Amino acid sequence: MALNVVEELIGIRKLCVSCRACENVCEKGAITLATDNVGFLRSSVDESKCIRCGRCSEICPLISPLPEIKRRQDYYAFRANAEIASTSSSGGAFPILADWMLARGGYVCGVILENGVNAVYAITKDKDIVQKMRGPKYAPSDMGHIYGEIKKKLDEGEDVLFVGMPCHVHALHNIVGDDPHLFTADIVCTGQPSPMIYSKYIEELSAEKPITSMDFNPRGQPKGSLAIMYADGTFRMSVYDPFVRACNASLIINQGCAACRFIDSRPGDITLGDLMGSDKVAGSAAGTLSLVMVNSQKGAAMAFDMNDSADFAERIPKPNFEENPGLKHERRLHLGWIRMVHFLQRGHPVAKSIDYCLRWKFDVGITGFWRVLNFGGELTYYALYHIIMDMGLEPLMIESRRKSKRNAPPNPPLLATKYPFYNIARWYETKEEQEELNNRVDNFIVGSDQVWNRRFITQDILECYTLDFVHDEKNKIAIASSFGTDRFEGTDEERESFAALLRRFNHLSVRESSAVELCKELGAEAEIIIDPVMLCDVKHFEALSDASQMRYPKQYAFNYMMHPVNFEGMEKIYEALGYGPVTAGNASSDFNERIDYPRTSVGTVENWMKGIKNSSFVVTDSFHGTVFSILFRKPFVTLIGNWNEGSGVGRITTLLTTLGLEERICKTSQGAIESGVLFAPIDYDEVHRKLDKEREVGMAWVKNALNMS
Repeated sequence: MALNVVEELIGIRKLCVSCRACENVCEKGAITLATDNVGFLRSSVDESKCIRCGRCSEICPLISPLPEIKRRQDYYAFRANAEIASTSSSGGAFPILADWMLARGGYVCGVILENGVNAVYAITKDKDIVQKMRGPKYAPSDMGHIYGEIKKKLDEGEDVLFVGMPCHVHALHNIVGDDPHLFTADIVCTGQPSPMIYSKYIEELSAEKPITSMDFNPRGQPKGSLAIMYADGTFRMSVYDPFVRACNASLIINQGCAACRFIDSRPGDITLGDLMGSDKVAGSAAGTLSLVMVNSQKGAAMAFDMNDSADFAERIPKPNFEENPGLKHERRLHLGWIRMVHFLQRGHPVAKSIDYCLRWKFDVGITGFWRVLNFGGELTYYALYHIIMDMGLEPLMIESRRKSKRNAPPNPPLLATKYPFYNIARWYETKEEQEELNNRVDNFIVGSDQVWNRRFITQDILECYTLDFVHDEKNKIAIASSFGTDRFEGTDEERESFAALLRRFNHLSVRESSAVELCKELGAEAEIIIDPVMLCDVKHFEALSDASQMRYPKQYAFNYMMHPVNFEGMEKIYEALGYGPVTAGNASSDFNERIDYPRTSVGTVENWMKGIKNSSFVVTDSFHGTVFSILFRKPFVTLIGNWNEGSGVGRITTLLTTLGLEERICKTSQGAIESGVLFAPIDYDEVHRKLDKEREVGMAWVKNALNMS
């Protein structure tokens, strides 16, 4: 029993190139082509109709044997006569070849731009239609049912010249066999671009007025240009057009084209392309030349007749294929192709998407404690990342400098939902290396947490988190950053160096009033905004909870403890509530430490988030434990023990006082029971109205800082 084409392609780990050959030969109608997530057509087999004849696999250009080269390949530098060459993007080889076939009374089959934009194959004896086949087409061409039309002409004894991509030529030979009336020319191509991306680009180009025609690589313009004519008679020249650049860089091509099997084994009788380095060909006058490769005896006869109409035709040594994007042996998909899909899914314009992917550009660079081993710390930067994303901007996560054997920092240790690799900057060892980010990023943000606490980090990391690598003309922003103390913890020299960097910020916000005063002492004006976790849309945190596979009891109190001493006597709270606890320690807790009640290592941010979201009550001594209780509308109590203002409890008291929830703060578990807070209802509608006002102020500040207000 033969395998069908889909099974065969899976077996050899190749992707369909959308040639439609299998669909055209299947007599049972078992094969259709369906569009994938980036717009490419892929073969699909209806098993209920498939009879396992194997015909689809036999004719597939990726599965069938490569064409046998029956003669030595010859290479020619070619230029047509002056009249034709003057209107050609290259040396004018195609029009000479087409005229040769028309003079024989035969048909020419090639790609035209129907309605000025849609690439389709046409078969004709009409010279005016053949004229439309001239020039490169950086557009996805659909074979449709052209195979059948060609076979019909051949069966009638008509000569046909087919000019197309190598895979299309090979598929055609597989379908019609070695027919003496068929003459083929495969073109040097850079791969089939995504139909979806092409259609979207055309929509953008024609948003204000319809397009009547397009000319890729127009004569007299730099290679990679696109000339566009509109219905109102206006004209636009897109020099170094982004879509053409993306095709040549293998950014938006079919993945099946990435490792083209026809670079050396050409299926056409001849191959047509641009001759790179044509200025080096001895005896040729100034101007571009075509490359004509002769691959068969039939091709030799075709080339001989073409040479009679040429101004210049010279046999040359085999050219350097690596100089031509369509002949490179190591043609690989551009690293940015996955990011390109991400851009399109987010609705970015095609031109911007291509520019950002080819140049690896970003709107916002984010640095700070985004990889800290702490649930709240990682969530703060996760929130900031999504705030930027929700604003339609593209963020880049940047680590502090260090020497590393790894190319890029790993993802945060507790966050199972990973940042995409393309949103993480590589490691930099020096400030000078890190400065290259200025070429690719417009705005730089240092985020929240104690990023300016000199006790925790070296002076070099501190200055990295004060954006010392960012050039003066770039936008420098601090969002709810913190010192974690009311004074600078460093030497006088370190203080002055830090202060000078702080004064360079264009927009400076902190999370505590003590930080405002310290910034003022250092010569900088700062404002207070709320933590990014309260600015971020809660749907992003719900997504984390939904991603958790951890199983929790039906009813439980979620205890998130930073300091076990604050939780002494907790069993009385459980007795009062009537259900037991799930106690989660801080990620850096020593779970071997003996305490009076069991603790659970939840492992990931997702499990931690689900623990709060699914709980019936939350007991915590953590700022972020408190915040997420509020965001998920959970009854809670925050135990602060004997903490003083310098310990960080100021953030908690400030937040809960602002939201009218200061009664939820207790020093001990016994105090929580005696206060009656365990059963006191929380008017979360009123709390969230107050929170929304704070969020509105904070987001207005962020948008203004990013020039988006």
